[in-house]
Amino acid sequence: MSRQKDNFSSGSPIVDQMYGMEITGNVIPLNWFKTITTSNGKPNSTAIMLLSDIVYWYRPKILRDEATGEFIGIKKRFKADLLQRSYRQFSEQFGYSKRQVTEAIKALETLGVIRREFRTVSTNMQKLSNVLYIELFPDKLMELTYPEKAGSDVSLSNVIPITLKSDRVSHISDIAMTENRHTNTENTTENIITKDYPLPAEAAAVFKDQIHYEALISDLPFKKTAVDELVNIAAEVLTSNKKTIRVNKEERPSSQVKDRFRKLNIEHIKYVLDELSRCKSDVAHMRAFLITLMYNAPATIDSYYTTKVNHDMMHAEKQ
Repeated sequence: MSRQKDNFSSGSPIVDQMYGMEITGNVIPLNWFKTITTSNGKPNSTAIMLLSDIVYWYRPKILRDEATGEFIGIKKRFKADLLQRSYRQFSEQFGYSKRQVTEAIKALETLGVIRREFRTVSTNMQKLSNVLYIELFPDKLMELTYPEKAGSDVSLSNVIPITLKSDRVSHISDIAMTENRHTNTENTTENIITKDYPLPAEAAAVFKDQIHYEALISDLPFKKTAVDELVNIAAEVLTSNKKTIRVNKEERPSSQVKDRFRKLNIEHIKYVLDELSRCKSDVAHMRAFLITLMYNAPATIDSYYTTKVNHDMMHAEKQ
């Protein structure tokens, strides 16, 4: 880490602390399956998935000079002082029930890695109560991620606060307000597609934001071509005018398929890429195969990760 970077700040102490943790992409560390468990000792996959998303939003965004590419600072990914999310948003994004999401968030709070804060905010002459904000505790996250270092002098609390030197980056500290009069928990950070787009290019741009495209390509640069193909397929599906879309040799209502695609996130895409890489034979109809993989991803990813972790742990025990 160069001394030059020690002169910058995102405007949030938590984000500054996260800058000192070497995590790339919307990742799920293997140790979380050992440290984030249910009462019977099994991995709490729902809590793990939600924490991975929370961690993504608290990781700072790297800012570079557009002309020179020089590092100029870091910035928060969200507007308020804390991340604003709702149980409904988590439910829609990951395909869990609201009850599953609520229990998982409470479990993370019990672990001490997050804290829920319910606020009353005002917008358009209307007060909205119980708006959920989530605070992340980087030191506890470090313990869960690196349990072998527990008790050692490893902490993010001693990271040197840094301040921005560039006037080109503005600090936004106002609390994000919702404009939806029917709900008090509109997300200010996620960009899940909630409507049909007439142009594939428009749908592709929003879908890229939905799956955290830049972070995904940063993690898997050698799979950019495959990711771009998935984005193009998603854009075609989301802009289709057909009443039905063929999935796994079966015609399904277009609205149902689009709704499933709107729930896809970076972890689902990684899962699809992994499944694609494991294909040992040529696929006759690749586009249809990929549509089926993407459609099934929200429903099958939990069992996939559980199987993968069990396999990795068994392999580790044999070594």
